Amino acid sequence: MIGIIVDTMSPESLAAFIFALIAAMWAYYQSWQKKQAINALTVGTPEAKDPVIVSMLPPKSWQMDQGTIRWLTFDATPENKKIILDQIALHESLKETEYLIQFDGGYYQIEYGLLKGSSGNPSGK
Repeated sequence: MIGIIVDTMSPESLAAFIFALIAAMWAYYQSWQKKQAINALTVGTPEAKDPVIVSMLPPKSWQMDQGTIRWLTFDATPENKKIILDQIALHESLKETEYLIQFDGGYYQIEYGLLKGSSGNPSGK
């Protein structure tokens, strides 16, 4: 059927048809890429935790900043401070976006470098 349509088209019409087909395929590809990017940045989707996608994101989008680290370790016992810092380093080296930091007396729930939840107090008080 396509052969019949192509055979009856002028060279200019055929060129326009091919150009329109390529443009439609490019638009579909761009739409697919946009959907993948949105999924990669939407917390809770499988793509948001994919290490390959996370490694393509800027580190500041998933790593914990120094202010948060200072806040998590403020008034912590020396043992708990070391435990917290070691766990942060481990999880960030694995490019994990969601993890749990457990210390003597509680835990911190981390998501994309931000404190999502907690229980207990690292100061031991």
